[in-house]
Amino acid sequence: MFRTVPSWSLITRQDRAIAPDAQRFMSERAGSRIEEVNASHAVMVSRPGAVTHVIEEAARGTR
Repeated sequence: MFRTVPSWSLITRQDRAIAPDAQRFMSERAGSRIEEVNASHAVMVSRPGAVTHVIEEAARGTR
């Protein structure tokens, strides 16, 4: 199913929990639309606008 459902990924470049290179690899392998931000693993706290933007893009892209 993941091959037919569009996906989006927000890469956090300053993440120390999941390495950004690993995030990129998994996102590319899944065929996700990728956005990157300078933020840590807690991106939803430090950059809520970036998270909101990706969610809104995903919502528009799956209609």
